[in-house]
Amino acid sequence: MALTREFGSGHSQATDHPSMVQRFRTCMARMAFAAGLAMGLALPNVTSSAHAANPDSTAIGVARLALLPPLVGAAEGVRRHDHAGVALEGFDPVTYFLGDRPRPGDATFEAIWGGHAWRFASAANRAAFLSRPDVYAPRLGGHDALAMTRGRVVEAEARIAAIVSGRLYLFHSRAARDAFLDDPDAAALAERIWNESKERLARL
Repeated sequence: MALTREFGSGHSQATDHPSMVQRFRTCMARMAFAAGLAMGLALPNVTSSAHAANPDSTAIGVARLALLPPLVGAAEGVRRHDHAGVALEGFDPVTYFLGDRPRPGDATFEAIWGGHAWRFASAANRAAFLSRPDVYAPRLGGHDALAMTRGRVVEAEARIAAIVSGRLYLFHSRAARDAFLDDPDAAALAERIWNESKERLARL
């Protein structure tokens, strides 16, 4: 395992506020989900009463189920690690590879990748990320890498990170990061468990 850099004070704070567009999108997504859930909960009673009066009630129920909104991203199995709708709590993912500590990104240099908004400290960093997002984006969907080795999905902190074999891993605490770095097989194990989890979700 090749360790090149560690980051983290054990605490994270918000570095930026969401834009009005992001708030609007989040609000609309929640409203759509709530409306779909309410409709889904009402379906059993509606279809049951329709079945008593109409032998074609099964078709009616199927048609109403088709109106429910899809579960966006469920097949990907990737939880967005973000703060107020911005990936990586607004930190520039490229800066983890360039200096002693990550730098917050700027809304001026924002890009959409993987269904999430990413912010960068400069246009050059944004261009670098978009050319190789698989290299710069945090591994394991941004979850705690040590917990992943134990088959658990735990939220991580953007400020507590390490570069291992040229890849960015996040952790929920410095103790978790240190334990992960002490095990030379941890990265490979975490990657295998994460990939298996995504495959199972994709088959559901």
